[in-house]
Amino acid sequence: MFGIANTLALSVFERTREIGLLRAVGMSRKQVRQTVRWESVLIALLGTRGPVPRRGFFDPDNFTFGDALERSRLEAVIQSVPGVRAVEAMRIRRRGFFDWRPFAELFYAVAPDEVIRLQNDAEHPERGTLRLFPKGGA
Repeated sequence: MFGIANTLALSVFERTREIGLLRAVGMSRKQVRQTVRWESVLIALLGTRGPVPRRGFFDPDNFTFGDALERSRLEAVIQSVPGVRAVEAMRIRRRGFFDWRPFAELFYAVAPDEVIRLQNDAEHPERGTLRLFPKGGA
């Protein structure tokens, strides 16, 4: 939790001019807060790279062969981000196996020779993608 808050605080501090420009062209304070909040959700799930890398929920070191994706752990990580009140719904898709469907079960099991991976790299969608649909917020 502290790592996410620290990264978020540095992100806001380093981007003061960018945030000021967004406000100058008409973005409301609420929209700026939502943008920063959803950026912090992405950091919590995917981590960061750079001189001080932060491991996210989907970091390759967090999953090994046969590990299931636990819905409760995923929801807990998202809800630990400051400003996020709740996760209303989750959807999951396994590329090449099934299309988007509700993630209603407690966990998504994989075969013993499979590893869960999500890199959210537009150049390599086969390595997993993430879509967020923020709603509401102050």
